[in-house]
Amino acid sequence: MRRIIFLVIFILIFPIILNAQSIYKDALDFSLPSLNDEKVSLEDFNNKPLILLFWTTWCPYCRRAINLLNQKYDEIKGSGIEILGINIEEPKQRIEKFLEEYPIKFKILMDKDGKTAYTYRVLGIPYYVLIDKNKKIRFEANYLPKDYKEILKD
Repeated sequence: MRRIIFLVIFILIFPIILNAQSIYKDALDFSLPSLNDEKVSLEDFNNKPLILLFWTTWCPYCRRAINLLNQKYDEIKGSGIEILGINIEEPKQRIEKFLEEYPIKFKILMDKDGKTAYTYRVLGIPYYVLIDKNKKIRFEANYLPKDYKEILKD
């Protein structure tokens, strides 16, 4: 009888316990080379909110996304938010050639094998991932939301 009562109580309380947990997923760490061969990881940005932009040189929508982040760069940095552009599966030479024509103000990392994009379940490009200072993914989509500062605020 005690087992049945315990089981009933457990079944009633378990959903409440699940709902008490954070609804945000943990951002998974990565270590990627920058264009100057510096290794950069998520852990390098402790206590800082972060915007990840997954992109490629051949994507016209990525150019628009890059242009948007370039225009908002000072405003974003002034809010204490860091930006990382993560290029997916392209050689360094192609990225550098692209940057000659389309300068980028934020740090560019190279996801040479696409594993980081796969880990973050990138669904098309450009793809934004907003990570708060506690390393929780707060938003992910093919666009930057207008309220990105509010989303990344505590």
